[in-house]
Amino acid sequence: MNRQRCERYLLRRVFQANLADYCQVDGYDIYDERVFEISAINALRKRVKNPDVSLDGTGFPEFMGALNTFLTKERAISELRQARTLARQGSNHVHEAIERRIPLLEQDLNELKERINSVEPEFNKLKDIGEQFKDEIKTVRDSKAKAIADSFRTYVLNLGNTFESDFLYYQPELRFMDFLSTGKREAFESELRQGFERYINDKLSEWSKTAEKEMDAAFEQLSRSAVTYGASYTKVTDKINQKLTGKTVRPVSNYTTEDNAPAWAKWAAGLFSLARGNIAGVAMAGAGFDWKNIVLNFITVMAIGGIISFIPGIFIGPVHLALLGLGVGVVQADQARKELVKAARKELVKYLPEVAQEQWQPIYDAIKECFDVYEQEVTERMDDDIKARKAELDNLMKQKESHEINREQELARLKQLEADVASQSQKVETAYQNFVNAIA
Repeated sequence: MNRQRCERYLLRRVFQANLADYCQVDGYDIYDERVFEISAINALRKRVKNPDVSLDGTGFPEFMGALNTFLTKERAISELRQARTLARQGSNHVHEAIERRIPLLEQDLNELKERINSVEPEFNKLKDIGEQFKDEIKTVRDSKAKAIADSFRTYVLNLGNTFESDFLYYQPELRFMDFLSTGKREAFESELRQGFERYINDKLSEWSKTAEKEMDAAFEQLSRSAVTYGASYTKVTDKINQKLTGKTVRPVSNYTTEDNAPAWAKWAAGLFSLARGNIAGVAMAGAGFDWKNIVLNFITVMAIGGIISFIPGIFIGPVHLALLGLGVGVVQADQARKELVKAARKELVKYLPEVAQEQWQPIYDAIKECFDVYEQEVTERMDDDIKARKAELDNLMKQKESHEINREQELARLKQLEADVASQSQKVETAYQNFVNAIA
């Protein structure tokens, strides 16, 4: 009993060490609200005796209660919070665009052209900021792709060092007399292959934690950089607004610094929060880009397939010879198991260098592609923002060139548009607050 208590204690420590980081929300530790100890066997035993019996003491009531709270309350709040964030961003965008446009309505065509030409250096600065961020992404990409591919190669080459002790857990039960029968030998070989597949799967899953830490560190770094570049970008756009209008365009009062950041920077900075399960990060990101699903699953499946493809060469002929050579009369089960693993290891280490070498480039390419997609997404969003700002000025220029703008009518139209968008945003804000208050 003491041993069982000790094992449960150690198991709890392992779970907490690996999951605690994912249970921090807005500075609060919600580990106890997210991690539950469940005993399915105890629950089954209770229900077999009495289908209506309470499952108290099995962990299921606590788990089902937390799941129900999440589905009926917390999930709804997170969805509404994201809608509120998007509504705020949309309202703020319209407000800023109108604040820029109104002062320009009073200017004649020549003066408008001069002001637009005067901000061309600032638009070039925006492009420079984008290039700097792209260069950093590429630097991180090349460094991490090589580091992760190298770590895989080293890990695979070292599998032979602990194979004899590690694989004992995965090998099937060995009955030597059964092994001499063709039909039973085939069944044993099948179990042996399955055991080897489980072993490779577990070992590469263990390695993937190292790759995950490397990727975590990379996106955390890029997330911080996105915030920095976004702040620099905002300063330049403020300068553009000031040159065009002669005043500083301020966001509406209920907006935070994060709300006022450019959309591309919110997306780029929000990715790390998204990967870590941070709901606020999901709202900021505005789009899904879960590198863990893209990269780690691909790497693990690819690498497992690369190693398992060598199974026939590892386990068929050499293992047969190793066991048959012992002789029926002298073989003990433990000795047979040791000889099997020893023979398998001898064959395995022959192939590991080839596997490590063949899989290095695909893993490097997979990591590199992940960062390339990230860079492409950031670039497209930044380019769209710059094009939208220029299109806004071009549209006004074309209007003035084609006809005289009735300032009073245009002013009334813009103010009505701003009021309508702000009203819709406020409705979302009110719905969110009412729901939060209702379930508090």
